[in-house]
Amino acid sequence: MHAGKLDDNKILAAIGMVSNINIMFPVTLTFGTSRALSTFVSQSYGSGNFKNCAELSNKHMILITIMFVPLAFLLWNTSYILIICGLNKEAAEIAGAYTRCLIWGFYMDCMFQSKRMYLTSIQETFIPMIVQLVTIALHPIWCHYINKSWDIGIYGCAIAQNITYTL
Repeated sequence: MHAGKLDDNKILAAIGMVSNINIMFPVTLTFGTSRALSTFVSQSYGSGNFKNCAELSNKHMILITIMFVPLAFLLWNTSYILIICGLNKEAAEIAGAYTRCLIWGFYMDCMFQSKRMYLTSIQETFIPMIVQLVTIALHPIWCHYINKSWDIGIYGCAIAQNITYTL
């Protein structure tokens, strides 16, 4: 919404590209492995093996970290990949800059999704719900504040997104 107020079609195209890239890579990585985590943690929780639940959660976060290293390299080079795929060079460069700013946020979102699946598997749904409600409510506020106060264009959108993903 705030990116639309920047009144630049290339920025909107870049944000659209990055949203799709986020769905293709970090989200797919996390949700794919989280489903297995959920199954194993639920089984351990059901059998009363709480230590194994925590061990599985920690192993999952380590796995995501290891898998994120090559993914971060791929994300860092997004602009080159998009240009090679034949997309508009200016929009691809903006998307690359936006993605480089969001790498930390993508990683933190992967960690949150891992913890959310773990907590859901042990029947603790209240904490993730509160975290998501608070960040949903606050995201437009700091997005507006950052974009209006700092006037740094797409980087303001990336900073606001990183804050949301980190919380």
